[in-house]
Amino acid sequence: MVPASPPLLPVVSSAQPVQASVDLGEIHQAAVTTNTGKGFIVTGRGMRTIKRQYNKTLGQLSRLQSHCKKGSKRWRRLQYTRARERGKKERRVRDLRHKGTRQVVEFCRAEGVQTLYVGDPHGVRNQSKGRHHNQRMSQWEYGKDKDYLAEAWS
Repeated sequence: MVPASPPLLPVVSSAQPVQASVDLGEIHQAAVTTNTGKGFIVTGRGMRTIKRQYNKTLGQLSRLQSHCKKGSKRWRRLQYTRARERGKKERRVRDLRHKGTRQVVEFCRAEGVQTLYVGDPHGVRNQSKGRHHNQRMSQWEYGKDKDYLAEAWS
């Protein structure tokens, strides 16, 4: 017989308070683990898709605008379209961001978490890894995730 191996995650006795840590990311908006061994992941694919589509639309509009005289009727129409697209993107991303952070807080409340620790991914964002990656990193709004978590937690 092979002896049983110890559990991978230590099980906390009921005397200790339940704590959770949140790792914010770009691919996964949030990954939550508790000291009781439970975990939860909120995907951020929807936000990435919206931002990628917006970047592509912005590139097309910039290309069209480069052929126009600044201030002309067509240039202003394209500028209005840029503003409209930006507003659509901001509203859709804000909605998904609120929904994701709300899921994290609901999971923590269901698990009885008393203390929530949130990581700071600032150092990851400052590394230069090429123009496409740099563009994604500059549009990563982890500060808003932290604000929304704090707002929903209180």
